Amino acid sequence: GVARTETNGFQILFTGLAGQQHILQETTSLTNPWNFVGNPFACASGTNFVPVVPTPPATFWRVVPYP
Repeated sequence: GVARTETNGFQILFTGLAGQQHILQETTSLTNPWNFVGNPFACASGTNFVPVVPTPPATFWRVVPYP
């Protein structure tokens, strides 16, 4: 899911297991390759969030398990 923040960004909400590694990815088009954003992070059990502040030209984001 997505939640708007008070700044110019938003949060990507996802469900994970405690200690499972994830990483944020972005792309400019769903037909282009996905690029890693930042470092992998461990999540908590249940709902987690990743803050995103959009920077052009990226327009699509996702959180994926890592590695």
